[in-house]
Amino acid sequence: MDLVLNVADYYVLTPYVFPASWPEAGALRQIISLLVLTNLGATVLYLGLGAINYFCLFHKPHHVWKIPSPFASHAFHPVDGFMQGLPYHIYPFFFPLHKVLYLALYIFVNIWTISIHDGDYRVPGALTKAINGSAHHTDHHLFFDYNYGQYFTLWDRLGGSYRHPSALMGKGPHDLIRKLQAEGKLGGGGMGKAEGQVNGGSQRGVACKEE
Repeated sequence: MDLVLNVADYYVLTPYVFPASWPEAGALRQIISLLVLTNLGATVLYLGLGAINYFCLFHKPHHVWKIPSPFASHAFHPVDGFMQGLPYHIYPFFFPLHKVLYLALYIFVNIWTISIHDGDYRVPGALTKAINGSAHHTDHHLFFDYNYGQYFTLWDRLGGSYRHPSALMGKGPHDLIRKLQAEGKLGGGGMGKAEGQVNGGSQRGVACKEE
């Protein structure tokens, strides 16, 4: 199927969607364009699909993990996985993109997906408000209606769905666990039932009709 789509893109659609003089060189332009526009596409998909109960049907399984881990990054419904990758499949039909660069960026987004689920909240201070890092995405898992963006916070800010990460204010799930441990309310494992933030719980996050 990918071969069919790529052939159609190159031989059929390419002459109609951008001028023949549009330079296909310039890796930096291609990278920035892909990251910004696919980030927009992912955010729009999230917001648009919310109107058809998509989340309860397909995205909810991913939110079983209230405190994300690298393993949770690719734990999702197959339909949800396809929809999240859709902007990357659509993009080359409308914008010139080198095939090797496309493959490299597709691998990069998978690595990025793991990184925003790894619980490492460190982001250079100056970029905290611009980069949608692990701290931002943890709040997406906890509260669901915030921080839909993939790489950047721009589209969430414009769409009103941005939330400053609770972990960066000392109010994240790991902060709560450390507090409960210090009070002797949790065992050494640390992952107790902390106000519904335990993985597999449903007290917080997605609110679906069947709950």
